[in-house]
Amino acid sequence: MLQPVSLVVKNDGAVVPVIYSLGNLVSNQSRYYVWGVSHEDVGRTRDSAILRFKIKKVRQGDLSSTMIAELYFIPLWGYNNTLLYEKKMEKMLTIYPSPIYEEMERIEKEIERIKGIEEKAGLLKKLLTEYEMLRARLEIIKNTIGEDYIATEAVRAGK
Repeated sequence: MLQPVSLVVKNDGAVVPVIYSLGNLVSNQSRYYVWGVSHEDVGRTRDSAILRFKIKKVRQGDLSSTMIAELYFIPLWGYNNTLLYEKKMEKMLTIYPSPIYEEMERIEKEIERIKGIEEKAGLLKKLLTEYEMLRARLEIIKNTIGEDYIATEAVRAGK
């Protein structure tokens, strides 16, 4: 399960991040989780993150040290359609990690594309529900890891 990040101060004054758990990248836990029905904690086993960091070597005369120059997480949601598959609402069982920001962006584009098309009202409702669930899971991940550690807009845009 995804756990908070701790900052530990070493004897020399250096601050070291401690990452206890990044969650379950692929898991069949919480396969029956339904957003808005199940308690939000049931979905925690499907919350995870990818840790990204850069290491920088600093030299002063004959001395050198290595430090983390940049550290952030990319929040993930463990997509798992077991419930829909078992109810024969989907033909194939699918379980995979999904980057939340990318998935939200995909949904936003799809909503924009079908907005106003009457025969797509059911799909629109499904997409809006999925978007709200991802937004809620993102907030849970931010609260778990710490919002300061989540990838910024500039990082997500590759800048």
